[in-house]
Amino acid sequence: MRYLLLGVACAGLASAALAQESDWAFFQGDGGLMQAGVQSADGWQFILKCDKPGKGSVYAVVVTTKPLVVTGSKSYATRPAVVSVDNGPPDRQVWRFVDQFAMAVDYQHDRYLTRVLQMLDGKSRLDIQLEPDRMTTVKSTFGVKGTREAAAKVFQSCQDTSPLG
Repeated sequence: MRYLLLGVACAGLASAALAQESDWAFFQGDGGLMQAGVQSADGWQFILKCDKPGKGSVYAVVVTTKPLVVTGSKSYATRPAVVSVDNGPPDRQVWRFVDQFAMAVDYQHDRYLTRVLQMLDGKSRLDIQLEPDRMTTVKSTFGVKGTREAAAKVFQSCQDTSPLG
């Protein structure tokens, strides 16, 4: 019995050690594609995902607990997202807002997904402030340790090339 309890305790410590190395959780999305996400203390989610495999298919999405656009909007709005990593200087970016989602994408000359992933590489904390149109600014904080590995898994599953190498 004592050995069983010791084995359970060691397994628990191993799980805790792995959890400390990365804040990311992984799950299968539609079509069996790998997605990675972290959740903030206030219920927001930051997810790396794709909807279908292929070059340029991966994007980052922040899912908030409040709407980011006026109800009934049929398309996305481009709005400011202010990103700060490990208490560093704020970086003002332009993301796509739809309903309760803000998305960082790489599209033509806009490389906001690449920019945010490069900022997160090797860091542990993401502070994000979203500025919805005619609404109160909202913000949240995420633990993001292990971003390079999380991005690698998602990009590989999505048959895309990670900007982190």
